[in-house]
Amino acid sequence: MTNYKFFLEFKNDGFGKVQIDEPIGFNTLIWVLKQKDRGHGRDVSFNDGESEMKFVWTRNHYLDKILFYNQIYGFESKVRFYVEIDEVQTILGDLDFSLSKTDGLEYFSCKVIQDSKLLTVNRQSKIKVDVLSDKDLSGNYISKLTPINVLVKAKAVFQESKWESKETVTVSDRGFFNYCDNIVSQEIPSTLTPSSPFLTRSTKEDLFDNFTLIKAEDNINGLVININNLSFKTTSNVKTKMALYLNINKTLFVLDSVEDKTISLQRSYTYSIPKLNRGDIVSFFFSWKITETYTPTENPIANVSLESITMTAESTSYNSITKAFRLCDVMKQVVKSSSGLGIKAPRYETGGEFYDLFLFDGKLLRSIVDKPFLISLEEISRSITMMNADYEVNDDVYFGIEKDFYALNEMWFFDKTQFSGMNIMYNPEMTINKFSFKFKRYQSLKENEQPNSADTIHGELDLLLQNKMVENSKVVDVDWSMDSFLSDEARKKSVEISTNTAYQNDTDIFCLDCLANQSDLEFTEISEFNHEWNQEFSPTLGRLVLRSNGTLNFNIIGLVEGARFVIKAPDKNAGVYSIYKVSNQELQLTWISGGVMTVINDGIRFTEYTYTIPKEQIPYISRTNEGMLTQNIKSPQTFSNLGYSVKRNIENYYSDYLATCNLYNKEKEIKVTEYKHNGECTIQYKGKTTKENKSLLPKNPILNPLMYNEMIFSNFYFDEFLELQNKVRSVRGYFRTIGNDGNPIKAFIKEMKYDALKKELTIIAKGKYEPVNMTITKSDKLIVINEEVSLLNIIYEIKDDKLYIYDNGRQLLYKPIFYNMVSINGSTTEVKQLFIQRMDLL
Repeated sequence: MTNYKFFLEFKNDGFGKVQIDEPIGFNTLIWVLKQKDRGHGRDVSFNDGESEMKFVWTRNHYLDKILFYNQIYGFESKVRFYVEIDEVQTILGDLDFSLSKTDGLEYFSCKVIQDSKLLTVNRQSKIKVDVLSDKDLSGNYISKLTPINVLVKAKAVFQESKWESKETVTVSDRGFFNYCDNIVSQEIPSTLTPSSPFLTRSTKEDLFDNFTLIKAEDNINGLVININNLSFKTTSNVKTKMALYLNINKTLFVLDSVEDKTISLQRSYTYSIPKLNRGDIVSFFFSWKITETYTPTENPIANVSLESITMTAESTSYNSITKAFRLCDVMKQVVKSSSGLGIKAPRYETGGEFYDLFLFDGKLLRSIVDKPFLISLEEISRSITMMNADYEVNDDVYFGIEKDFYALNEMWFFDKTQFSGMNIMYNPEMTINKFSFKFKRYQSLKENEQPNSADTIHGELDLLLQNKMVENSKVVDVDWSMDSFLSDEARKKSVEISTNTAYQNDTDIFCLDCLANQSDLEFTEISEFNHEWNQEFSPTLGRLVLRSNGTLNFNIIGLVEGARFVIKAPDKNAGVYSIYKVSNQELQLTWISGGVMTVINDGIRFTEYTYTIPKEQIPYISRTNEGMLTQNIKSPQTFSNLGYSVKRNIENYYSDYLATCNLYNKEKEIKVTEYKHNGECTIQYKGKTTKENKSLLPKNPILNPLMYNEMIFSNFYFDEFLELQNKVRSVRGYFRTIGNDGNPIKAFIKEMKYDALKKELTIIAKGKYEPVNMTITKSDKLIVINEEVSLLNIIYEIKDDKLYIYDNGRQLLYKPIFYNMVSINGSTTEVKQLFIQRMDLL
């Protein structure tokens, strides 16, 4: 016989735990376990949250103490209610004094709030937590999170600038000219126009400066110049010469040259420049001159038209360092601050597949570290939908993905059934014909898009299932951003000195997949510096001071005191230095070796330099294409989060779900109807090749599309219920019972209610998928069925050409199946006798 004991624990004054008689109303409680709508976690409550019990003076209920608490501590009273079943104690909840009723003498009636941890978590889930604060939401001291330095690789961006001429120009004077001066696109910074469209006589330097079209602000690779549809025609009795010039950083190239009395030229040109460094310029102009003696009456005229000049290139800014927080640490801090609980998150903690995901906001990207980093549990919950994840509240808050909440383990068998009212319907979660996945924030959504941000693979996707008789849809929205273009726009702001101006992405949360850094890192850059040799710092040797012009923040790119800094030749201050002091805009260097240090070398100039960042300074680096093969994506070596593209997220984390939705059309592919934006991108990574806009055919469903309602199990005792409730939220497996037709039903609990007075359990469940064929394998004396049930000895019989497999209580483990649909150790047979022999060998 089951033995019950009841206890109250008075916590405000430390009075402690006392045993009491059973409260009035305990046996009328309805216990509820319910899975979240559109989620996987399962919550526990009384009567969906609250149930009332009564404590009276005529029983051992410690009524005097309860009334004392009600008078002294009021609705802030903390009294916990326990039940002990056969010496195993379970916390049932807390007395809710806020809605109590009492006569102050003979009785006290109140609600019992089950699992106050759950209510606390849910009540605080929308409140933003500052993970940098040393106080929790209740004002108690808490260890604040320490951010980790992450090197964020600069995103290479493909840019285009374009110039057009307004009309055909008649030139009567000889000299230098470029009338293609109408800018229609200026993505490459800085894109310029000629200061004057025509010069008569000038030095080379003046020509270069006047006709400059590009002055590189960032390093530029693969610049392609297209001069489109040039027409140059003269009619003259004297000989003239036309030349077409391209200047690249004061090196002059002649693209074409024609000398004749009559020039008729019509052609286009393409020229490629492998690399431009910061400060390099590109100029373009014509020259035209008379090359023989002539009389004034023979003054020649030229008609010139040029459709356009386009320049396309890959531009790369500085890499930068940002402060960031590991995702699992943010989870822990938010849960602890809001509820005082810990977390269990195997996939997010050390060794888990999501361990190296980091979070930061736009402020941290801009090196603003004195502002709060605010995030709520609800925001985390809305974003881990990316990997089809959810949380539930037990003694700790458990985080897992869909597979974790539907484990292929049998956790319970019911033989006490009463199925008269049971009905089976299709699960509305599965009856869909459209599936949408969307990152809510990405660069291409904005009006001022970055160039080529349509290359993103962290935007939106719509899938069409071939289900013709339903029209429901499933939408997955992810709050945080994984878009390289959006984060790089915010990151570039960090390189600028000023941080006192608000920016539109300051509060956006970014998620970044990272790699552990294994070594010191060395980078070579070219920047414009003011050099100043200053002996005031050190009268013996002095120090070289480099000052930025405001476009470079020395701290952000990772320069630290004591690190090596090399100025490259042919700079006058070329040599090896050690960094003595770093500020945002000023760098003090101690000379180690190289040229002679003197104030004669002072001045403003573009300088090539190499700097080293110790690995201790940056323990993590943004992961790009390491270990991947990619196609149809520009500069994958600078493209972050390739492993978490829209399509890869769907295939990795929603494939099982979609396989269930597509079960009745399992031979038909699910079509991609819309992809924003780079659907042609293909990624091969971790054994899986994904093309973003390619149709998919998901396999291996966990669930079937059925929902079992009003499954009633009678004569179910309270201790059994508590054991089952615990298994639902720890094992998270399926249960098995025998249906009205004598066949086994396997299902995962979606909702269950327990009536203690009737000893009756009512369940709503999601059907477990059972394959049409069966596999049986034997290895190391263990027999495994369908890769889920392991047996030392198999109990079976073969009748009516079907295989029946039983458990030790002679109950069916599986629905009977024809023998030719059973694979034994990898092979099937159409010969019944041979099948029997193989089963006997098992």
